[in-house]
Amino acid sequence: MMIDRRTLIKGAGAALTAAAALGPHGARAQAADPLCYASVRELIAMFRARKASPVDLLKAQIKRVEAYNPKVNCITYEHFDQALKEAKASEDRYRRGTARPLDGITVAIKDEFSRPGWRTTQGSLIYKDSPPATESSAIADALEAAGAVMPFQTTVPEFYLFLGASTRAWGTTRNPWNLEYSPGGSSAGSGAALAAGFATLAMGSDMGGSIRIPASQCGLYGFKPPFGRVAG
Repeated sequence: MMIDRRTLIKGAGAALTAAAALGPHGARAQAADPLCYASVRELIAMFRARKASPVDLLKAQIKRVEAYNPKVNCITYEHFDQALKEAKASEDRYRRGTARPLDGITVAIKDEFSRPGWRTTQGSLIYKDSPPATESSAIADALEAAGAVMPFQTTVPEFYLFLGASTRAWGTTRNPWNLEYSPGGSSAGSGAALAAGFATLAMGSDMGGSIRIPASQCGLYGFKPPFGRVAG
């Protein structure tokens, strides 16, 4: 029997949609607060119109982290108290009309970039109990200046040298669409967190595919900045 291309694509799409809706592993298939998967543009419009607030967004995503991260396992350290203070400050700036470009937008941070008081472990037991950082990475400073909220750090393979994340320090990070699969790497936790609706944006880094691979395996858009164009 011959099937034309349009019918084949339509049927395949319906099958994939059904599988996602019925499968127990697809985090997004579960009932999610619409804020968790809203785009940056949509969220900023809602914040400006007072239809939602940065605090609403953060609390919705924290609820999702608590529900699904025990299975996905894409977070090293949570910084929810600090993030709540940042979200409230963003809320105040929207109220005063002084909002910054990314005010209130949540950004998951790869376990490579530092902020004062945070530990950067590089996915290794060697650094899991290392002293907290005293300085910020340039990109963390830029995000903070833009008003972003940074609620947690995300898992990586040990020393960023694998296309997934399974370490003695943090265990195995799984793809939220199907827990039997890897999210890719080395920005594994960032890709998984974004796909699971735990954050609106996520930081990664890429020398040999560490943004591009998780983006492709988690159904995301990934951007590998050109050298010399974006501070790291």
